[in-house]
Amino acid sequence: MGLQLFADVSSMRGIVEIEAEVDAVKRVTEAACPLKISLDRVVLTATGVLLGLWQVESGTDPADIRSKLREALPRAPQKQLYDPVLLHTSFARILGPPKLPQQEDTSSFSHIKFFHNLVAQVNGKIRGFQAKVSELWYVEEYDVLALALNGKMRVRRLHLGCNEGQDN
Repeated sequence: MGLQLFADVSSMRGIVEIEAEVDAVKRVTEAACPLKISLDRVVLTATGVLLGLWQVESGTDPADIRSKLREALPRAPQKQLYDPVLLHTSFARILGPPKLPQQEDTSSFSHIKFFHNLVAQVNGKIRGFQAKVSELWYVEEYDVLALALNGKMRVRRLHLGCNEGQDN
């Protein structure tokens, strides 16, 4: 199983511009080494997002990849909602309170405790899982949230090549 890093393009700017961006991203990926990562832990954020937090064991530092992508894509959004050194996977988003088993006394049952128990179970089962990130996806989304909702999009898979003599 491989994980991917994403370079997201939400609007069409013209074929020539898009092709120039793809070429710029491709140059970044060719110089970056594949990442060997392991799942450090799963957390539930205050906004209801279930995140997997990863440790990079080898390969190009994700902060370096992001920095080079910012240079290669000057029109990309400047403000991101995540810490540039954080490598994470969004597993799910909780949109409402859980449907509790009927035998549970919902007046005394804590929804927060319920979720914390579930997160602890997930951590117990998948913590330490290892994966290799060997490609970056350049995604052109033609529908709102196309990537998340399987809408109309064009995905170009660009392999991490490690061509500039970087270690691992």
